[in-house]
Amino acid sequence: MKAAVWSVVVAMAMILGGRATAAGQPAPADLSATPALAEAEQKIRTELALTPDQEARARALITERLGKAEQIVESFGDVSLDSVIDLLSEARAIKKEFIPQITSLLTPEQRARLAKLPKSEDLWTNVTSAWMAEARLKKLAARIRLTPAQVPEVRAALLGQFHDAADIIDGLFRTTNGQPPGKQAVMDAVLDLRSAIRAGQRRIDRLLTPEQRAALQAYKADSERASQAKSTP
Repeated sequence: MKAAVWSVVVAMAMILGGRATAAGQPAPADLSATPALAEAEQKIRTELALTPDQEARARALITERLGKAEQIVESFGDVSLDSVIDLLSEARAIKKEFIPQITSLLTPEQRARLAKLPKSEDLWTNVTSAWMAEARLKKLAARIRLTPAQVPEVRAALLGQFHDAADIIDGLFRTTNGQPPGKQAVMDAVLDLRSAIRAGQRRIDRLLTPEQRAALQAYKADSERASQAKSTP
């Protein structure tokens, strides 16, 4: 049990860091259909003062990673508690490859600007949250037939769920200066994570019709089976 608890926290923590590169899968270049990503891209563009050429390159990288996020959601499911944690863990790979690719586009002056940002990590957490929220929304909308009026509120719930989880882990490791936290801190973080995930799920549930809730329950069962299959050697 202790090992399982620690593995959850470590997996979540890895989402917040990492420096590696990899090729992404192509995805649509237009962000108009993904408002969460459009907002995250705007923050990157504004905070780093990107040129039009840099902006176009950054947008291409962002949309490529959306395609990868959609593949992850399709593979794991995304509704059950365990599968949401699985998604958070898998998201670290997307973030790892994205950060150095973006920084490679920057001039020395822009890199210095990034280093001086009080909350530079927020740029990466925002875009990672947006990838997963938009990918999860796409799958959820198809499975339970969300109406156009429901989509913005469900998007906000999914985005908030991921942000809350990232904030919990960020706070846990920030208070220990990057060192492994104590057992009690780990247990508290796991409880907070589960609470944040369930709060997001309850928020979504309140937006649905009875028929959609029934479809969501069936989706949760499928999602749990997908997560268990992935974790089975």
